[in-house]
Amino acid sequence: MKTYMLFGLHGADLQEARVAVEAALGIRMTLHESSYLGEYFRFDDVGFEGSEHFILQKNFDDVEGEWAESAFPNYGILLYANETNRGPEIRDAMASVAQHLTTQDL
Repeated sequence: MKTYMLFGLHGADLQEARVAVEAALGIRMTLHESSYLGEYFRFDDVGFEGSEHFILQKNFDDVEGEWAESAFPNYGILLYANETNRGPEIRDAMASVAQHLTTQDL
């Protein structure tokens, strides 16, 4: 069953968070920029609709003065794990950075 997960990481250093997430999940994320998200990192199988993908972004938008996830203001970085069949595996892998992590399944 495909799952959508949200992980919140303490801190505000997106590069540092990327390194931790890549190590935990064994993936390589690429830097992207959008007017909506600002700078963020993404991993996905581009072109495969319905495939697993990850988005790593800041929780607070300094320009707009808004939280992406206002229910989690204590977490500066968010990792969205979307359309994955590996929910328990991802949760276990992210536990390796547990001192920086809380999880919330969407």
